[in-house]
Amino acid sequence: MSYPSTVQAIAISKTGGPEVIEKREISFPKVASNNLLIKVQYFGVNFIDTYYREGVYTPPEFPFVIGEEAAGVIVSLPTDEAVLNDPDYKKRGYKEGSRVAVVRSAVHTSIMQLLTSANRII
Repeated sequence: MSYPSTVQAIAISKTGGPEVIEKREISFPKVASNNLLIKVQYFGVNFIDTYYREGVYTPPEFPFVIGEEAAGVIVSLPTDEAVLNDPDYKKRGYKEGSRVAVVRSAVHTSIMQLLTSANRII
């Protein structure tokens, strides 16, 4: 599967009030063989995102993509044999087109196409 070089996301480039939230194009995340690609349809912004935005917590880098949870559709599955043969992964029956939720993703969830590990999917 080919991946785009950039993707749309909701992010902050500096700390401040709600006015610093912006839709922007960012580099597509590095693809790992244990990742699923999710087309994000909905994402959640929580208190922690407000803390990052206000500077209460220091974002690890800018631009900082906000969001901790998302819901969407699986676009592609992992290629890592260890993941594909894992009994927990197998019993979930993931397939392309499955509707899923993502929780506490390492990559924040307002990105329009999200790469995440199977243990973050419900």
